[in-house]
Amino acid sequence: MSNFPLIACDSVEVIAGYMHGLTQPSLSARLRISNSQKFAGINRQLVQLLGPYVPPEHLSEIDDGQGGDCNALAGMIGDAVGGLQESAGIPVLNSTKIISGSQNGEKVAGSTELIITMFFPSLIPLAAKLVLEWLLSVLNNMGPEQRELSTKQGKKLDQLFQRLKTLAPGGSNNIRFIRAADTLGIPVVALPGGVFQYGWGIRGRWFNSSITDETPFIAVKYAKSKLLTASVLASAGIPVPEGKRVKNMTEAASLAGRIGFPVVVKPADLDQGKGVYADLRTENEVYAAFKQAGKLSTNIMLERHHKGHAFRITLFRGESVVIVKRQPAGVTGNGVATVEQLIEKTNTDPRRSSSRFSIMKPIAVDEEARLLLQQEGLRLDSVPQEGRFVALKKAANVSTGGDVIILEKDDIHPSYLSLVKRAAALLRLDIAAVDFITDDIEKSWQESDAVIIEVNAQPQMGTILTHLHGQLLSSYVPKKGRIPSMLVLGADREDVIRRIRENSGHDLSGLGSVSTDGIFIGRERIGDGGKDSISEARMLIINPSVSGLLLAGELEAIESDGLALPFIKKIVFGSWPDEWEKTPKQMELLSSQHDCEIWFVRNHPLQSYSRQLFARDKVRVFESLDSMIEASIQVLSEENND
Repeated sequence: MSNFPLIACDSVEVIAGYMHGLTQPSLSARLRISNSQKFAGINRQLVQLLGPYVPPEHLSEIDDGQGGDCNALAGMIGDAVGGLQESAGIPVLNSTKIISGSQNGEKVAGSTELIITMFFPSLIPLAAKLVLEWLLSVLNNMGPEQRELSTKQGKKLDQLFQRLKTLAPGGSNNIRFIRAADTLGIPVVALPGGVFQYGWGIRGRWFNSSITDETPFIAVKYAKSKLLTASVLASAGIPVPEGKRVKNMTEAASLAGRIGFPVVVKPADLDQGKGVYADLRTENEVYAAFKQAGKLSTNIMLERHHKGHAFRITLFRGESVVIVKRQPAGVTGNGVATVEQLIEKTNTDPRRSSSRFSIMKPIAVDEEARLLLQQEGLRLDSVPQEGRFVALKKAANVSTGGDVIILEKDDIHPSYLSLVKRAAALLRLDIAAVDFITDDIEKSWQESDAVIIEVNAQPQMGTILTHLHGQLLSSYVPKKGRIPSMLVLGADREDVIRRIRENSGHDLSGLGSVSTDGIFIGRERIGDGGKDSISEARMLIINPSVSGLLLAGELEAIESDGLALPFIKKIVFGSWPDEWEKTPKQMELLSSQHDCEIWFVRNHPLQSYSRQLFARDKVRVFESLDSMIEASIQVLSEENND
């Protein structure tokens, strides 16, 4: 029997709009919690159960829960649901919102049970539902001394993760762009096919990972093929390794003998270092590498291996934004410690861990490491001289214990900046990461043995250089991607919107408006309106010709479905019916729009109450409806007058 109070989920509902200040859709859940036991200490048990599966920052949030009351328990559940989604690659940008009358929830008459309503934010609310169901099952069946998931619970969690990963946006870039956009206050719209729009209307930009709506299709086609890239670069006089496609092991061995060892074998159509085997020195090594690479692709190439250090320069619109030296797993001698001791010391770096969430991985002493030591005439008990770098992996990959060292422009010869800019410009790429090898970064590429080995049209910018996503969005998406937006409430909202749309004094050809009259861009009706405010607003915000948004709304619909937009510039109140007793409670839903102005005509019945919810400078009162409409037109025409 579980020592945990029974938690029942009475109802769940997907909220497609935006509730309680959340910048994502959410899952609304009504939980019924037994009040027969105290909750203190449950958080520590939950941390132990979820430790291997949840990112450390979310575990910390769970562990911070003090327990002892219903809201603390609900907070722990919210943190766990968010953390498990994050583990599956589904971004959760806000904390769970807990709605209850007190810290101990809403009491059920004649019962010891308590009721709490929770809003779980998620990019995919269905994912939050699936995680909540699994978590409640675990909590309701948790033994008093249980410190790890049972075999059955672990198996169900593995199945859950597999399902969640099919829902997730995929790729580390998408997740980091979404997070960066949230930090910058840029609205995010998910589109089919793993594409995301950052911003609305004429300020909205489409990104598929780090491929943008500026990136030419032909450029991506070339960059996806290492053979085509090398051919184009070579024809423009840019240095690349000698090589070609090989169809079988015999061809590979023959080409290796012709161009000379050492060589590199790799798939010609994969990136992120997949299937790359470098510094191959014998035919047997070539055979083995071809066999392994062939498991990943049928398009295999072989090229001359160039000895030196690997570097990457990432460019946005032709300008260098970061330069890194990509170092394989290895250690640097100090003239005192052995190779083994240096490895042990390096692995004490707190960033290195075998955890799935760690930034860097420990250096492993495996067969490849021993072979590389042997080639350098070293053993684990050898003492490398001071400053000597001893490589223990061939590939410069963080996932295999490698490191990324950030350099300044002054650290490299300026000719390399010119070289990589020329390569990116040749392929017409707006975003590019150019990988090259050189034996001396302080000499010009013409004086050293330097070659470009890859031009990435869709560079992964994550693990270490997480600031790049925000920097790129700031460059591509002006003014937070927002356009003037107004929500009109009141009995006369349709008439107010009609008068604004049909005005003759200002250019509102880019105005997107929604009411029961229909969905309009300018004065052109493009669809029926007044049925689903969320999807109708979406129809407008993904349209690149829309420069302003004017939406009709009802407080009852907002109470059930949420707001159509996460950010609203102005909320306009028109005439109000006499039966408005429950309106103040509904208006609390609007109070989360902290940067929004509330507009009234003088002596509006809600004017006084609004001052209790909003800062005084956020409430504007007009002498007449005509003057409020004229001011609305001015706001909505701002974009066209920029």
